Amino acid sequence: MAKNKLNERGWEKLLSEIDKGNVVPILGNELLKIKINGQEQPFYEYIVKSLCEIIDIEYVPGLDFEQLTCQSCMLKWREIDSDPYYETYKLIKETDFDVSPSVSKLLDIDKFKLVLTTTFDNICTKSFEKKWGIGNFKRLSYEKRTNGQDIETLNQPILYHMFGKASNESHSYVLTEDDLLEFLHFWLNDNYKPKKISNILREKYLLIIGCNYPNWLFRFFLHSMKFSTQSTPKSKIGMIAESNMDSDLIAYLSRLDAQMYIPAEEFINELAERWVQYKIDNPDELLSEYKDVFISYASEDEHSASLVAETFRKLGVTVWFDKRALEPADEYLKVIKKNIEKSKAFVPILSKHVMTPERRFFKREWTWGIEQSEWINPSPYIFPITIDDINIQNELIPVKFSSLQKVDFFKSDFEDNVKKIIRSIRR
Repeated sequence: MAKNKLNERGWEKLLSEIDKGNVVPILGNELLKIKINGQEQPFYEYIVKSLCEIIDIEYVPGLDFEQLTCQSCMLKWREIDSDPYYETYKLIKETDFDVSPSVSKLLDIDKFKLVLTTTFDNICTKSFEKKWGIGNFKRLSYEKRTNGQDIETLNQPILYHMFGKASNESHSYVLTEDDLLEFLHFWLNDNYKPKKISNILREKYLLIIGCNYPNWLFRFFLHSMKFSTQSTPKSKIGMIAESNMDSDLIAYLSRLDAQMYIPAEEFINELAERWVQYKIDNPDELLSEYKDVFISYASEDEHSASLVAETFRKLGVTVWFDKRALEPADEYLKVIKKNIEKSKAFVPILSKHVMTPERRFFKREWTWGIEQSEWINPSPYIFPITIDDINIQNELIPVKFSSLQKVDFFKSDFEDNVKKIIRSIRR
């Protein structure tokens, strides 16, 4: 089947609606990949293989949760006095999974403050923790036969498990198609559905990525999320990015004016690239999102700088941390300069990589940071952080930096010192 792609007009529409906050992502299991012994494999495949080992049956490609809950397999579960729901919950609880690169890349788009997932795992949670910091977002879950956990406000990021999250109670989350049908039945019932989230799903454009349901089930899923008795077939559908869509499903979605893109991960990669360019081309639309702390670093130090940024976020502080491989365009320079001026703290990351006479972009940020510190003097504004044994008294380091007390990233009291910085800027 030929690949479906967005045309330029479609991308322009999607990026504009994302920027307005009118798009809600719904993430499926295709985006969940983990590494086992250095080899990447789908997360659900790993769970199925592990369950096969528990009940001592041979795994064959294509085996899924449906087969593991068939009558013959359930006899094996009874023999060990367990069930696939409990064992799946144990696997997730006892294994420290990494973040999902695809989910993390999607979350780099700050406009996605509400993200729904059809999965039961904690991998999306890891990506949220990396992006927003522990304690700076809510993780909610729908519970059938209740009105679920509904949202109150969107004043902080929310990760919402549409079909339950893994627990030790059988059928409390979706493993099989039968489970999914039961959950969708409750989503359609006005007495049980989470009303605020349901209203948001009807009013916003949906960005459905990597769910990969069969044709008939996808239609039922979409109807449950999008339509009410007052809805029309032309309600906002938005964007569907899947790797497995047959021609009948494509024809159905086309009739609903839904945009389609195949495959899912390729879509996320292109979306991330286009969003960066969109921010460059539309700088004024970024100026309403000023951050508390501006982190300036040499591109070679991106990994260490990201860990510094994560520490600030974990402690409840917003951070401007601009990932870039190239020199910013002129319009985007204005955005960066404005965000330095609006920040409460300027944090230069100092390492041997900044010890260069070359003209580098971080030096321009240094100049803007020093200028801003002079405007707000005597309030503390610049807080240098070192990530190696650099000599900050070197002539290549501005006197403004070397005259200040530095914070060493690799010392045991680093987090305590970050807390001191936060207290200082909150006075």
